[in-house]
Amino acid sequence: AIFTVLFYFSRKAFEMIALNVLSIYSEQILSQYNEGWMSGLTNHYSVNAMYLSLGLALELVVLLDRNKRKNIDILISIFLMMALFMTGKRGHIIFCIISWFVVYYFSNADKKRGRIVKILAILTIGVIVFMILENFVPFLMIFIERFKYQMAQGDVTTGRGILAGYAWELFRKNIWSGIGWNRFIDIYVNSYSVSGEVLNVHNVYLQLLTETGIFGFVAFVIFFIVNYYIVVKTLVEVRIYQYNLKEKDRWLMFSLLMQTFFLIYCMTGNPLYDVHMFFPYMAACAIAKYIRGNIVKVNNKKKIFKSR
Repeated sequence: AIFTVLFYFSRKAFEMIALNVLSIYSEQILSQYNEGWMSGLTNHYSVNAMYLSLGLALELVVLLDRNKRKNIDILISIFLMMALFMTGKRGHIIFCIISWFVVYYFSNADKKRGRIVKILAILTIGVIVFMILENFVPFLMIFIERFKYQMAQGDVTTGRGILAGYAWELFRKNIWSGIGWNRFIDIYVNSYSVSGEVLNVHNVYLQLLTETGIFGFVAFVIFFIVNYYIVVKTLVEVRIYQYNLKEKDRWLMFSLLMQTFFLIYCMTGNPLYDVHMFFPYMAACAIAKYIRGNIVKVNNKKKIFKSR
């Protein structure tokens, strides 16, 4: 985040640091920099957005912690959000916001009255503040300008619709067993790509259907749903019945936020195939299972987290 902000305000720093440290990718990151998309100290602005989203997810969870929230956490969250806007990645920003609201809703299961009203109030205030600031803060315009540019091009999906069409065509020819794991890339490069560009479908659910067929797709979806059910059920029970988890509830909130972000991102990206997102998602699933598996009863009334 620090380098993202530094490079945004200083092209000289970008040229001295990023272009030398990442010399192999210098042409790519320079092209993105000229477009206004900050890649930080990564080889692509999308990768930078993934890392910033993870950091922001951790900080947003802290903001929901009823006991540990501090002013410094608010400032760090704002800084990370600012850096994320500088990447120009629209999806990551929107997914983070949606995921935070989901966690807010379930983490306040013991305060059912007013949850929806508060969410709508926060969202309304946020939109108003954004509309005011976009006229004075240049990097906020990157977010808007990318929408305008894609609309002018007549394709707000940035080519994802075409990729989805190819994937659907392949799925229809191999409905039950699919074409094979990670085979879409090979077929795309050999049969569809004009420039030789290597691309996934940018929709995990459709790519799973294409590559693993209905059988494989159902298996993955069951995994997604079961793990999501575990974290939601555990967090809601913790809040309603006031389990003493010795501050482990913060990790439950992170697990829910990470899983929500991942599953939404799967609609427009390739997080299942990107190590930057896949491993944090699997860690989030493991966290929820570990905590739920270590909640024990005390006197048949209260439940606590069992220390090992």
